Amino acid sequence: VQRHAKGQIGDSTLRKENAGGCPSKATDQDRRAIVRAVNTLRRTEGANFTSGRIKVIAGVTRLSNRTLNRILNQGGYRYLQGRRKGLLTLADLKKRLKFCKAIRRRKLGLDF
Repeated sequence: VQRHAKGQIGDSTLRKENAGGCPSKATDQDRRAIVRAVNTLRRTEGANFTSGRIKVIAGVTRLSNRTLNRILNQGGYRYLQGRRKGLLTLADLKKRLKFCKAIRRRKLGLDF
């Protein structure tokens, strides 16, 4: 009981490190390549590309689609619905930046 009260037995931090399960088939290098591939495909093909295309560009065809989706979710690409409002293209980004700078100049009183 004393050892348990001190936290040596049943320590939650030790359990989480050794949680078990299958080791990940994707390395850190694969994860970075997948996120880079998404950025490349957004620039070249727009918003319409498949997970198979991402795997080919990233060179990780051995991974399943489910693993790829998990990696994309961790990378911040989750639940993006292109049908509703579309993804921000490079041209749209430039227009948006130009608009924001114009509004900022107006607020600061630099626009005569």
